[in-house]
Amino acid sequence: MWRDELGKVTRYYFLTFHYHGRDQKKYEKYTGLYHHHLKKYAEEYEKSHTQEYSISVQERRAKVRLLHVAVTQSEQPIDVHIDGKFVATITYLTPNPSIHLSAGKHKITLYRKRQSNNPILHQEITVRSGNRYLVVAANKSDQSTDGIKIIRYEETDQVPANKAKIRFIHLSPNAPGLDVMDRQHHISFTDIIYKENTRYVVTEPGRANILVKVTGTDNGIASISFDMNAGHAYTLIAAGVANELYWLLLMDK
Repeated sequence: MWRDELGKVTRYYFLTFHYHGRDQKKYEKYTGLYHHHLKKYAEEYEKSHTQEYSISVQERRAKVRLLHVAVTQSEQPIDVHIDGKFVATITYLTPNPSIHLSAGKHKITLYRKRQSNNPILHQEITVRSGNRYLVVAANKSDQSTDGIKIIRYEETDQVPANKAKIRFIHLSPNAPGLDVMDRQHHISFTDIIYKENTRYVVTEPGRANILVKVTGTDNGIASISFDMNAGHAYTLIAAGVANELYWLLLMDK
């Protein structure tokens, strides 16, 4: 079952991230396991995907990646229905493989896992033909009891030759404004507040050493290192709650 493989993908994703720059042997081990189970998950998901739902498409469709960062539902996977059809189960802090949608408006309904009544949310989004999107289930506001909303972020599909791109999205509802920087790569995002996303910055590929501070202070709250490869675009996300932030790194292209 693809849900079993999804659990393994999640486990090895975080282990890979944890050991990156700490223990090379374990990093390589868990990277291999992550890619192995990601491939199996994608195969199983696509197999069941064609049986579970059908969404009309045009010649060029939008690519949509789903992500669950809603703190209010952090212990509960969410089933996503689009236009009345089941699409995927999304698990907290685990990005799903992209799906394809026809251009235009679509109705998204969120349910608790394996339920089809008492929806958590009804919301409509619009996508454009040929574009790529990160569609996030997030807290509506910085109040944990204020419910969930869908936020749509457009992803880049172009990276200059021999360059890399990176941006930052603040998705921790009760965390303060954040400054994100790496002077060597000319990355400087300042005073980013909840739900805000920065522009993509074009930079040289290589080892990124990101320092995160609370805006207006010298309070460094995180140091994140990873390799940026030429031809790829990345999104760094702050998620979770202020006293227990999670850092997600997505490869957009």
